[in-house]
Amino acid sequence: MNQPEIRIKPQAKCNSLFITLIGFSSLLLAALMSQYYWQSAKFFLMLMIGLSLAITVLGILKMLEPETSFYISPEKLLFQHRKGQWQLNWQNIRAIHPVTNTHGIVREELNYIGLTLNSLEDLKDHISLRLANHLIHEQQPLMVYCVSHELIKPEQAIVNFEVYKCSDGEEIKGPLAGFLHQCQILKQALGAHLFIANGTIDRPLNDFAVLLRDCKAASVSYQQEGV
Repeated sequence: MNQPEIRIKPQAKCNSLFITLIGFSSLLLAALMSQYYWQSAKFFLMLMIGLSLAITVLGILKMLEPETSFYISPEKLLFQHRKGQWQLNWQNIRAIHPVTNTHGIVREELNYIGLTLNSLEDLKDHISLRLANHLIHEQQPLMVYCVSHELIKPEQAIVNFEVYKCSDGEEIKGPLAGFLHQCQILKQALGAHLFIANGTIDRPLNDFAVLLRDCKAASVSYQQEGV
């Protein structure tokens, strides 16, 4: 019997065609205006061309994102990205929560859902190297946030490509090692190993966190029934 599956479409995919058309149209308009007003409005036209190119590239990148970002089944949670994927069995996910930080008397909500894992080392066999390398840089704003709020030291925010030593003696090198080191630091600072960005889901963060917690709880009953 096939397992039930929930599919989540990323918000980042929405309006990608519209953004691309806006950028391309602006670029054509800038090119046309340059034929007549380049000498008198050179700075403005250069700025317009630069912004149009940036908008067009942004739209194209959004169009290249997979139609589905998350596949949720009773067995696992799978994240799909144009750079690759990661997947986790529900048993390895200890906690699911929107990421927050209390600074003085102010409680700040970050635009991420945090996943705390029972075993970070289990992730090494379930994430593609290209995605691990991409996440190192994509999560850098979180590292900067942690430094600015004195959650970590500035030197901890530097990407660490030193060998990552697993509990079984295995040594991991390269981007995967850098990613695992970063996960450890973020766990110390924000209480989660993995982070789900707001743009990769189709609903508010709190609602998606509730959905994941419900699916994790339901997976136990599903597997006990041997379906």
